[in-house]
Amino acid sequence: MDRLARGDRQLLHGRRPQNREGTARCLACAAPYSRDEVHGWLEAGVDVPACPACGGVIKPFTVLFGEAMPSGLMQEAERRARAADLFVVLGSSLVVYPAAYLPVHAKHAGATLVIVNLEPTPLDARADLVIREPTGATMTAVLASLRGSVTPEGASPSWLPTPS
Repeated sequence: MDRLARGDRQLLHGRRPQNREGTARCLACAAPYSRDEVHGWLEAGVDVPACPACGGVIKPFTVLFGEAMPSGLMQEAERRARAADLFVVLGSSLVVYPAAYLPVHAKHAGATLVIVNLEPTPLDARADLVIREPTGATMTAVLASLRGSVTPEGASPSWLPTPS
């Protein structure tokens, strides 16, 4: 949890660039654009934003449905999954591959698998703990328990052990 709290985490969806210059880029010239710039173009009725510098297509720094995951990123995610003692899935249907293999890699390597999702997933039977609650409320309660404080509602959920 300390590593997660410090921000040392692997993001597969919605991955932002290391240089933080923008949330989108031109596919032709790599010019960065902010979310606000792209949002303004979309609000103005532009279906596919074009780069003002070169006319290329502007795409967000995310992996869209049907696109391949960057191989280096997937290899690092698999390595981290296999090295994990605890693997927590938050709000995922676990039906989009190859990312849905990550909890399997972790479990096969001996990690405890926790799935927090409102709906059933294909990996529920393999999980050590399945929580059918909203992810935000669940993680708020977990962090409050780890910090020894009271949850916002004043009581811990039934699935969360009470501190000794």
